[in-house]
Amino acid sequence: MMEKAENHSKKCLEHPNAFNISADIFLLFNDGKIPSEARNWLKLYVKRHIKMAREFQNPTPPQLRLIHTQKDVLAANIYDEFQTSEDDHQYFAELDQNERIQLRLHGLLAFLLFARQCPAIIIADNNNIKKLCADSEPDTHVQDLIDDAFIIFVTDHKGMQSAQERQLHVVPWEDQSQ
Repeated sequence: MMEKAENHSKKCLEHPNAFNISADIFLLFNDGKIPSEARNWLKLYVKRHIKMAREFQNPTPPQLRLIHTQKDVLAANIYDEFQTSEDDHQYFAELDQNERIQLRLHGLLAFLLFARQCPAIIIADNNNIKKLCADSEPDTHVQDLIDDAFIIFVTDHKGMQSAQERQLHVVPWEDQSQ
């Protein structure tokens, strides 16, 4: 797992904008609405990210990318919901054009495993965790998700059970301390 983490770190350094991307957060909800518990977890994460980015001693502070996928359509500017002020805009970024094309062409699972440049957090409900894992060939890519040190799933109670059955790294969104 450490070797894979080192490879991702190297990729981040090679990617032109990735050096200042702290994480990609993928929001997976079929109806496009983020459940209130997940929204609360995400707001706390965003506030913590902004606080840490403000303390960063570099002219280009770390940025966070929030990617909302709804029925395989990429919705940009989701971060507008979570900004606390106009000044916070500099702490957010979007996928570049190449990444958007990769995501649309190959789907989320392939993007997470092969095209992603930065650490990833997936906030999803039970149905979307099952769907993401079902999109892979029998256990081949699911094993890659298990081995990837940077992919963390934040999910509801039922999603926790599904993810744990597949041995994925999970955090319940009810647990605000995480």
